[in-house]
Amino acid sequence: MIAPMCVSVRLSVLLADRHRCARCPCAAVLPRCRVSVALLSVCLISLPQWYTSSEHLPPGELLTGRRLDLAVLFQNDSSQGRSAIPVLDERLFLLARRGMVALPDGEPITMAQLGSLPQAVTSKAHGLRAWVEAAFERAGVEPWIGVEVDGLTTLMDLVQANALATIQPGAAVARVESGLLSMHPIDDPFLFRRNLVYCINDEELSPAALAARVVLLDVMRALVRNGGWPGATLLDS
Repeated sequence: MIAPMCVSVRLSVLLADRHRCARCPCAAVLPRCRVSVALLSVCLISLPQWYTSSEHLPPGELLTGRRLDLAVLFQNDSSQGRSAIPVLDERLFLLARRGMVALPDGEPITMAQLGSLPQAVTSKAHGLRAWVEAAFERAGVEPWIGVEVDGLTTLMDLVQANALATIQPGAAVARVESGLLSMHPIDDPFLFRRNLVYCINDEELSPAALAARVVLLDVMRALVRNGGWPGATLLDS
């Protein structure tokens, strides 16, 4: 099973080398096998903390419970029985309706300047909320929580329709109507998220899951190199 990642594109991966799919039942019959891999759209939001799952459990728990083979997580989870590949760091931005912030679009802003802005935030169950609260604490500022909501679509709709601001990864602008919000990088060197591709141990992965991981890593890196992931920086690999 592949991690639930707001699927909108289906890619096919050809395993041309027979030794790469030696565990596949068709290896003895076919010179190569085709593996269909469900992946995110190249123009999608950040590989999200906001995901769709009928299990109603975080991807990390589904991974630990062997209900997922792959997941993109945002913290350095040291749980045993997992393999982790650090892929990128993404900077966080303030997004707000134009006119709410007395700065030109794209100008950096400090956490100290955000205390007077009502914030749309995720619930405390999300890692992003903890990072944001830690940044306010470092700045000695009490955040003004205007609304608390889970789900990127709902949150961004509220920000676009109301006098609310939010702190999000740059890729969240994929859900923003062009020209409606201003976007300001936050001047805090510690306010970023590390994105890691986690999987169960390599020896437990099927050929299809191994192929999915290769394509997932390629897509993530290509997004950054091509400028499709605002504020993201690739890590050495």
